[in-house]
Amino acid sequence: MVAHMKGAAVSARLDWVKRFHGDRWAEYQAALGAGTRADLAQGVIKTEWIPVPVVIDILLTADRLFGKGDLAVCKAMGAHAAEVNLPTLYKLFYRVGSVEYILGKAALLWPLTHDTGEAAMIRVAPKHARYEVRGYGQPHLAVCKSIEGFMHKTLEMTGVTVKAIAETECVNRGGAICAYEARWG
Repeated sequence: MVAHMKGAAVSARLDWVKRFHGDRWAEYQAALGAGTRADLAQGVIKTEWIPVPVVIDILLTADRLFGKGDLAVCKAMGAHAAEVNLPTLYKLFYRVGSVEYILGKAALLWPLTHDTGEAAMIRVAPKHARYEVRGYGQPHLAVCKSIEGFMHKTLEMTGVTVKAIAETECVNRGGAICAYEARWG
């Protein structure tokens, strides 16, 4: 079964490439796999579902061309997606909501942007939360790093100081779920 991600989430990651490496856009497009190029030929429609293998190619190609092979570019692309997409969806919540409330709302976004799996935010302690993704159809380290970046930027956008965020459990490393621990001040 092929998992999918909503076009708005994919579009934001492509926007990162255009914004920060626009002078190399043609090179980036040429480096994408033939199937990805074909899927993207007509552009990304924000309301359509994009196959996750295409998303993985988008992330890994950017990391290969613009990064160091450590998936940090994937994290930056995820952070950019949060910066682009969340304010339009949850503008009011950022003004009046607590960090835990906003992270909970971010978890509720999962089924709007992914057609497999589910996400939950668990309050571990004051200023410490765990974001869990269960049952994701096509887990991949590049997607995990992108989610980590998304969560980091989500926290930053609340106005808190992010002390730490890391993936502490990963399906790709033998875990039952993908889990991200976040601490803030």
